[in-house]
Amino acid sequence: MNREEVQLLGFEIVAFAGDARSKFLEALTAAQAGDFAKQMH
Repeated sequence: MNREEVQLLGFEIVAFAGDARSKFLEALTAAQAGDFAKQMH
């Protein structure tokens, strides 16, 4: 793996972490509103 591939992998990990955080906050908001059946996509 060269330096560029490692950098791209790092960016991908950060992007997935950001998306996971957004989905978590969306689910938390739905749960606080009592909407336990809402599906997150």
